[in-house]
Amino acid sequence: MWEPPPPPPKRPNRGRSYSVRSDPLEWLFYGRLNFELEAEILPFLSVELSPMFITNSDPAGLEATIAPGIRQHSAGWGPLSGGALSVGFWPQQRALRGTVLRLIFSNQAVRYRTSVDEATRLERRLLAYFGSHTVYSGFTIVGGFGLGLELNRQRRCFSNGPTSNCKDDDYLIDLGNGRAVDMNSWAHPLVTVVRISLGVTF
Repeated sequence: MWEPPPPPPKRPNRGRSYSVRSDPLEWLFYGRLNFELEAEILPFLSVELSPMFITNSDPAGLEATIAPGIRQHSAGWGPLSGGALSVGFWPQQRALRGTVLRLIFSNQAVRYRTSVDEATRLERRLLAYFGSHTVYSGFTIVGGFGLGLELNRQRRCFSNGPTSNCKDDDYLIDLGNGRAVDMNSWAHPLVTVVRISLGVTF
């Protein structure tokens, strides 16, 4: 008598995955230390929380990209300057591994100082991000690129002192000796982010 074949074995339930990571290059060159704390919600969905700390007031990257003589400090609780919240979508249905598409919202308060000026800036950004997670026995390497907008478009210029009533979309800080530098990039309000993070996934 013919009998139907047995059903295929069920895939074992591997449980939810979690990951803790950080970007060492951002910390070394820009003095900003962030911890990427991520949890799987569904096989195709994850949530990431990233507190941000300012640990170096005069990093080499800040002087190289803006101007010498500028210092940065947290305008939040101690070194904690803000944080980011993101939602990750995993097309391969395996959260925290492989390709990820993210929507990232970040909010960071930074106080910039020179020898003659001081300005506090709230950097509030919304970004779309594409990245990839590779896991080797729990050790994780993450790389990716994001493009977005600066939502808090503060203006700062000088007219008998600093003012926000500016004609141009600049955020100037006084370097002294009649010199000022724009803290906004040439593409403002467009912003970019590049990640190369290391950590663990379990």
